[in-house]
Amino acid sequence: MTTHQRRTNTIMVGFLVMGLGMTFLTAQVSGIAANSKAGQRLLQKAHLIQQGNSKEQQRKLNDNWFITNLKLKYTGCYNLLNLSEEGANGASSGLENTAVVTFTLGESCVGQDNDHAGKYAVNMYDFLDSYTESMLQEQEWRCESYRENNCPCDNADDEEACQYACLTKAGLEVCIEEYNNGDDEVFEVQPYLQCARMEEGEYNNNNNNRHLDNDGNNYNGRDWQARYQYPFWDGEYNIGPYCAEDGKSILLGVFYDEMCTVPASNDAYSYLHYGQSLPYSTESLIPQDTCISCIDQERGWEEWQNYNNNNGDDDGGNIEYDYNQWNNMEPREFCTDMYEQAAKCENSESGIIYFPLTTGCSFINDFLPTYVPTSFYDVEESASLLSVFLAWTLAITTSVLFAISVRLTCMLKMVRQPSFSG
Repeated sequence: MTTHQRRTNTIMVGFLVMGLGMTFLTAQVSGIAANSKAGQRLLQKAHLIQQGNSKEQQRKLNDNWFITNLKLKYTGCYNLLNLSEEGANGASSGLENTAVVTFTLGESCVGQDNDHAGKYAVNMYDFLDSYTESMLQEQEWRCESYRENNCPCDNADDEEACQYACLTKAGLEVCIEEYNNGDDEVFEVQPYLQCARMEEGEYNNNNNNRHLDNDGNNYNGRDWQARYQYPFWDGEYNIGPYCAEDGKSILLGVFYDEMCTVPASNDAYSYLHYGQSLPYSTESLIPQDTCISCIDQERGWEEWQNYNNNNGDDDGGNIEYDYNQWNNMEPREFCTDMYEQAAKCENSESGIIYFPLTTGCSFINDFLPTYVPTSFYDVEESASLLSVFLAWTLAITTSVLFAISVRLTCMLKMVRQPSFSG
């Protein structure tokens, strides 16, 4: 009998047992919220009956479910520089930043380690992409919901003007699609959540060519040092995220190489974008100590409205309180994605997780702390360090070549020297 057949038989037996006890189980669950601790223990037992004693199978069934009632808290970031698989070439420094983000999952945003389900580490670029997408989706439905419920503009003479006034009065300018602070361009951060070529602005002081000229100058001649700092620079700038020196802020910076490991001055962006500063160059892409509910907010809002409609509650209610009325809330995709991808260091003392995974504990607790906040991405200091590195490289290379040259000269003399027989 194959492993698959044995597993199938186990599940079938589990379903038979579950069928015999369904009446009892239903009676038990009907008065207990599934996301309460009592409900969790009861459903844990039910899943154990259904799936046998396989902890991994049991865990897979409950991953998304137990995350629903938790909060994800961002705790920090690390730059991890490694050798690039592609190696050094005209557009690459030979290095890559495999940056890491850490977070916790718990029932609240405060408390000690034992109060959390565990500590987690995940790729920074994946975290940024998923976080940004989740926030944009939440913002979209919040704006739409506010317009539908608080801006009665259907019969207005000018519907757009009515909605504009309504949203502006509520301080929700972010919900106005045309609102962009009066700028001619709106910065789109998503393309730069991973290292990418910097796009020119519509207005760039008539400098439509970012490539170096014959004198090695760029953006008003201020980047003449690029050739000295990074001899293989192709004249194109890149923008990408990095972990700042405080170990908390994730900022955008301008770089010479396509892996965003050789920093350039952010002035390059300003010059090519009509004097505008690079967004998120001083403000973190993820606010420090960000804590996010792992409930699918959009689905929760819909359920909350249905609950109030069915129960005659027209006073707005308390959405956090009403969430506890349902047993079928769905988790936020951002939370489940990050949980599935992360290295895990979980504990069972919190009572949140009964089968903790600890395979990532050494990496999170021992390895990451050795990466102290780095100033590698400080433009002036990194340029100085890079210059020293290049100087040493040049000196060593010259010495080696000189030694080889002397050695070859001696060998040639020995070969050419005539031999005399007695």
